[in-house]
Amino acid sequence: SETASLPEGIEKELRDRFESIILLYDNDTTGIRESQKLSKKHGLRILSLKSVSNDKDISDYFKNGGLESKFDETTQELVLSPEPIPEMKLGSGLLENHKFISGADLLKLSLIEIPTLWEPFFPKVGLGALVGSSDSGKSAFARQLAINIACGSTSFLGSNLNSINQKAIFISSEDDSNSTAFLINKQLNSCSCTDKMHNLLFLFESEENIPALLKGQLKEFAADLIIVDAYGDFLIGTDINNSASVREFLCEFSNLAIKNNCFVLFVHHLRKGTDHLVPSKHNALGSQGFEAKMRVVLELRTGDQDQKHLTILKGNYISRELKKSSLVLKFDESSLTYSTDGKRCDIGLLGENIGNKEKYEVDWTLIFEGKSFLKRDELLHALKDNFEIPYGTASKYIEKYCQKIEGKYATYELKQEFKEDPISL
Repeated sequence: SETASLPEGIEKELRDRFESIILLYDNDTTGIRESQKLSKKHGLRILSLKSVSNDKDISDYFKNGGLESKFDETTQELVLSPEPIPEMKLGSGLLENHKFISGADLLKLSLIEIPTLWEPFFPKVGLGALVGSSDSGKSAFARQLAINIACGSTSFLGSNLNSINQKAIFISSEDDSNSTAFLINKQLNSCSCTDKMHNLLFLFESEENIPALLKGQLKEFAADLIIVDAYGDFLIGTDINNSASVREFLCEFSNLAIKNNCFVLFVHHLRKGTDHLVPSKHNALGSQGFEAKMRVVLELRTGDQDQKHLTILKGNYISRELKKSSLVLKFDESSLTYSTDGKRCDIGLLGENIGNKEKYEVDWTLIFEGKSFLKRDELLHALKDNFEIPYGTASKYIEKYCQKIEGKYATYELKQEFKEDPISL
């Protein structure tokens, strides 16, 4: 029975006898649900009949003339893909609510590297951001990634794509159903997997609680990737410049990603006037709390002619060497798709050297976060935490851009001439 669990010890016995174990359940709601449960619990690969046909089970597949060669080819591709990471098996002596896990149990996972969805850019689980100026092609990039996952591709732009469920969800406030239908038709002209588009779900602008909607949907549709485009449009009732509010909003998505073993990618904008500067994580619009909550932040910007540059602005588990240069992409306007030959470009060549301008670029709205005044110590720490400005230099910035409030000890406000244009260069 598909609802039966594996007897104790049978998994080890099978692994000792065979190089690979594959789950092949019926192509119905019960079969899909139960195979996903076993996959998560034991780290087993799933062969979905949807990848080769719409038949209910393997018997129907061959009965209806299914090709053995096609089935063998699909199985071989699956065997060569990475095995899913099994759920953590908690040891004894832990709290009953199982929210704590011991170091010993973590060591049993035997992980020697961070599991990735898109190697090395996106981890398998967590939050990430793709930022860029308007018309830089962010949505097309995100949509192409989602299509590749839904199609079961094993690589994207020359790097390994480790999708387990081969499903993605795209939440869009930028495009409606008509424009999206047109856009994916153009993008699908460059590949032949229209029959797998049931693996890609779209949700257009909604005033409902997005995490709550996703929580219900993910019970029946286990997605590897969730794209939110654009981040700022879903901050209903939340101040984009308030770090505490932003982090509270993002925590819901972070918990959702952890519980459902998936990656959430936010498509977001750069601050006005920063797309000509050297790429920096501080150029993202809004509070520093957004960037701080992301495990990885990528920037997409337009280069010469049909070139685009993909730069790693932040990557908790990515080498420094990769962050020093951008991946040069070619954008085909006829198909709205990206490609690359692997060429890279030093990020110092992507923006202006500040020259005779200030060494640091400061957005004072991020420093004051809606407050009229701050203590000197608060200003020093905010400049250090948000823009990595040493305390000695930060003191000079305070004297230049702020003024002391009479009658209040060591308390400052932004000078009037900088309130209308709070970004200092």
